[in-house]
Amino acid sequence: MKDRAPRKNESAVAPRARAAITPALLVALAIGVLLRVAYLAQIRRLPFVDFPIIDGAEYVRWAHSILSGELLWSDVPIHGPVYPYFLASMLALSGESMPFAIFSQLLLGAASVVLIYRIAGRLFGRTVAVLAALIAATYTTFIYFEGLVLASSLIVFLNLALLDRLVALPKWPRARALVLPGLLLGLSIGTH
Repeated sequence: MKDRAPRKNESAVAPRARAAITPALLVALAIGVLLRVAYLAQIRRLPFVDFPIIDGAEYVRWAHSILSGELLWSDVPIHGPVYPYFLASMLALSGESMPFAIFSQLLLGAASVVLIYRIAGRLFGRTVAVLAALIAATYTTFIYFEGLVLASSLIVFLNLALLDRLVALPKWPRARALVLPGLLLGLSIGTH
């Protein structure tokens, strides 16, 4: 049997599989946010929070260069430019507070929990979505890397947002429906 063109706005994903906001997601999200806030409170006094080392130090230097008006770079960097611009914007919003920048990354991690829930719900149903959200909310490796001045939390968030948008596309999408996934892919590539 040949694939037929879907009706307008018909999704390739079954409607029953779409993930809605549920109390279980809110509980997973609350747990994830609480763990991330507790982690930030614990690491706040460690020297690497205010004075990142190695790659983190490079990102901070680059962000400070951006804040001082040097929007382009003179040398070819080993890292992508998206994260330093993200970091510079967080530092600009907070008066150059590194804990605020790290907190914003921890919030990206909490948003990633929601994206994981949505993706799993669309592909595998609500039960798997809740379990995936709980695992992501409490996964200590995510929380650890979200607390470092590294691009990993932004990359994970952008890739999950891209996957969320791709999974939500209809079977035969119009070209304009691919703009946001294309933008997310470009940002993710520029973050690496």
